[in-house]
Amino acid sequence: MTTRFDPATRDELAWIAELEATHYAELAIPHARIEEWFDANPRGFFVLRDGETRVGHATFLPIRRASMQQLLDGTIGESALRADDLFAPQEAEDIRDVYLESIVAEGRFGEFTAALRTLIASFAPRAEMLYAFPGTPRGKRALARLGLRAIDRTASSAHPQMHGMRIADVP
Repeated sequence: MTTRFDPATRDELAWIAELEATHYAELAIPHARIEEWFDANPRGFFVLRDGETRVGHATFLPIRRASMQQLLDGTIGESALRADDLFAPQEAEDIRDVYLESIVAEGRFGEFTAALRTLIASFAPRAEMLYAFPGTPRGKRALARLGLRAIDRTASSAHPQMHGMRIADVP
């Protein structure tokens, strides 16, 4: 079988929301918000497949700098991000910050480090920074394998269950 990331379709968003609910519990983003983000810019939504079977997903949000700063400051939480906080597909050249909203890869994460960076480049060719809030200790370890380093902040008040912000330069 060949494992690959494919662009997600609107029909797969309910499955993505269910997968997030299973893995993140109360931190999961509601299906309606995922749809709103997808409508704003579908290019950051991917489904991981093993052959034709869905086995994971990755969601990258092309976030505006002011909105990313609000996340960093803890003045808003992830679920407060709205469509207008994201760049539209036609603004791809303006994207500098990418927020890794979620990745679930069922034990396969280490295999896909290069693929994840390629995915980012596919919709944000000028991206400079990749940000992520790992929602679980396992996620924290996976992000470290991806090359994201912890920044000097504790989990913000908007993200009390998150395990600190991670950040990396996008090559």
